[in-house]
Amino acid sequence: MANSSTAKTALFGAAVLILAVIAVWQSSLWSDRTVVADMRAVAKERLNLYQSTLHAALAKYRYLPFLIARDESVKSLLSKPVHSAGESVNASRALVDINNKSGTDVLFIMDSDGTTVAASNWQDPLSFVGRNYAFRPYFQDAMENREGGFFAIGATTGQPGYFMSHPVRNADGIGGVAVVKIDLSPLQHDWRDGGETVFVSDDNGVIFLSSQEHWNFRTLAPLSPKKRNLIHERKQYRGQGLEVLDFDYGIIAGADSAAIDGRRYMHVSRALNDQGWRLHYLSPVKPLEERRQAMVLLGVAVLVLLATLLLYWREREQKIISRRRAREAEKFSAINKQLELEIIERRTAETELRETQAELVQAGKLAALGKMSAAIAHEINQPIAAIRTFSASARLMLEKGMSANLDQTLGEISGLTERMGVITGQLKTFARKAPVRLDPLDVRDAIANVEKIMKLQALEDKSELLVEMPDSPVIVKADIVRLEQIFINLLRNALDAVRDMDQKKVTLTLERSDTFAKITVHDTGPGVSDDVQERLFDPFFTTKEIGEGVGLGLSITYGIVTDLDGDIRVANAPSGGAMFMVKLPLYEKDID
Repeated sequence: MANSSTAKTALFGAAVLILAVIAVWQSSLWSDRTVVADMRAVAKERLNLYQSTLHAALAKYRYLPFLIARDESVKSLLSKPVHSAGESVNASRALVDINNKSGTDVLFIMDSDGTTVAASNWQDPLSFVGRNYAFRPYFQDAMENREGGFFAIGATTGQPGYFMSHPVRNADGIGGVAVVKIDLSPLQHDWRDGGETVFVSDDNGVIFLSSQEHWNFRTLAPLSPKKRNLIHERKQYRGQGLEVLDFDYGIIAGADSAAIDGRRYMHVSRALNDQGWRLHYLSPVKPLEERRQAMVLLGVAVLVLLATLLLYWREREQKIISRRRAREAEKFSAINKQLELEIIERRTAETELRETQAELVQAGKLAALGKMSAAIAHEINQPIAAIRTFSASARLMLEKGMSANLDQTLGEISGLTERMGVITGQLKTFARKAPVRLDPLDVRDAIANVEKIMKLQALEDKSELLVEMPDSPVIVKADIVRLEQIFINLLRNALDAVRDMDQKKVTLTLERSDTFAKITVHDTGPGVSDDVQERLFDPFFTTKEIGEGVGLGLSITYGIVTDLDGDIRVANAPSGGAMFMVKLPLYEKDID
C-alpha cells in the first residue's frame, strides 16, 4: 500500500510538472505569435512607406521623356536621315537647361538605330553623343511604341541609374527615343539614414537598391546560365560579379524570416511593378528573442515553485508512509517467522523430490539401455546384408578364378565390419554422450559410401535409388561415420516406405547455398500424416510393424544433425511422398 501511494504521488507530481511545462510552452508559442503579428503589421506599414518613397522618386520625372518627345525641334532633328552638327548641339543645349531645372542625372535622344544624337552631357568627357544603346530594353520598348523603364549600370559612365524612355513620333512613325536617367542613390542614403533594412531586387533576384549599400549587385539565389547570359547581353550590371548574398530563408512562429550574414530578420516583401521588382523589408528579431527570454524565465520560475510545492507535499506523504510502515513492521515480523517454518518444510520436500527424480531418471536410463540391445540388430542389419552379398560375390569370383578382383571385395567387407563396430559405439553414446572429433570433409564422399551400401537394399527391394550431387566439393565440419549414419537412416526409411508402392523410387539430392549444405531425401511412398510428423523424431516412436523397427533411427539422426549445428525437417512433397530435408553449415573456409 505504501509503495502504491508513493507511486501515485510520484505520478501525480510528474503529471503536474508535465502540464506546467506544456502550459509554459503553449504560452511561449502564443507570445511568439503575438509578437510576430505585431512585427508583421509594423513591417507592412513601413513597406507601404518605402514603396511610396520609391514610387514618388520615379513618378517625379516620368513626365520628362514624354515632354521631350513632344518637342518639335526634337521631332525635326529625328525626321532627317542625316543629323547636322548644329541641330545636334542646339538640341543638346536645350537638354542641358531641362536637366539643370529638373535635377535629373542625364537627358538624351536616340535615333531609330539606337545612336545618341543629343545629350545633356554632350560636353562631358564621357558624353553619350554618338554612342549606340540599342541593346538596352528601354530603347526596344520605346521603339515598340511603349514607355520603357530599366535599371542598369551606365555602359558609358559606369554609374547606376534608372532609365525612363518614351517614343518620339513623327509623320513617318517612330523616329527615335527620348530617355531620362535618374540617380536613385539619394533614395538609398535616406533609407540608410532611417536606420532600417530595406532593399529592392529585380526579376532575376539581383539587389540594386539597398539601405545596406554593400548588398548592391548581389543575388538572393544563384543565377542560372540563362539569366546570366541575358544580363550580359543587356550590359545591365557590367563589371559586377553578382555574387550570392548569404541569404537563408526560414520560418519563425509561422512567419517568413531570413538570415543574412548569420543575423536573423523578419522578412516581408511585395511586388512593385510589371518589371518584376520586389521591395523587401527586414526587421530584427530582437524583440521576439527578448520576449522569449522573458517567457523562459517566467516558465522556469513557475516550474521551480511547482517543484518546491511538490517536494513539500511528497515529504509530508513520506512521513505518513513511514508511520504506517512502522505499524506494519510488527505484523511482518510475525509473518516472517511463519514463513521461515514454511521454507524449512519446502526445502525438505524439494530434497525428497530431487531424490525421487534422480531415481526416475536412472530407471529411465536403464529402460533405454535395455531396449538398445534390440536397436543394435536394427542398426547393423544393412551392413550384415551387404557383407553377405559381398561374401557371395567373393565365392563366385573364386569359383570362376577371378582372384584379381577379390582384393576390392574383401576391402569392402573389411570396411563394413569396421562400420558395424562404429555403429555399436554410436548406439552406446545414446545413453552416455562421448566427445567426437569433427574435421572438414566433403559431404559427397559420405554420400558415395552410403550409396554403395544402400544400392544393395534397393536391388533386393527392386527399388530405384538416384543420387544427385554437384561437381564441386561441399565441405562441412563433421565425422565421416556419423555423417554416413544420417544418410543410411534416411535412405533406409525411404526404401522401406516405397516397398509396397507401384512406383519405387528414392532420390537423394545434395545442394549448396551460400552458407549451408542441403541434403533432400524424397521418396514416392504414402507420405507422413501431420500427427506423425510431430512425433517422428521421438525415441522409440515408429510407424512400422512390430519386429520391423524400434523407433531409434530417426531419433539418432536428429541427435547427430543437432550436434553438427544443423537442422532436419520432414514434409510431404507436392508430387507425393515424404521429403526429409537436412541442412548442415558449411565449413567457414569453404564459404565464398
